[in-house]
Amino acid sequence: ATTPLGQQGRYVFTNRGCNTCHRIGGGNLIGPDLAGVTQRRNDRWLATWLKDPAAMMAKDPQLQAWSHEFGDIIMPNQNLSDDDINAVIAYLKEFQS
Repeated sequence: ATTPLGQQGRYVFTNRGCNTCHRIGGGNLIGPDLAGVTQRRNDRWLATWLKDPAAMMAKDPQLQAWSHEFGDIIMPNQNLSDDDINAVIAYLKEFQS
């Protein structure tokens, strides 16, 4: 990570176990590859998702269909603070394709 916020995001990503299910480059794992995710989704969408994935999934049939690709696994709520969420998004921005 090249910025202090990005470094904090890398720390959160690793210590909360995000890297157990997600790669950033290299293809899908248990969940989708996150390389370029900040180009596909805006910060508000990502922050809402990271805040409460299950609530967002319940409201969006497209997300429900997408989850079938990953064995109907719904990302667990990591109870991230707003600061942690902003840091993770900053970290993911360093991997735009």
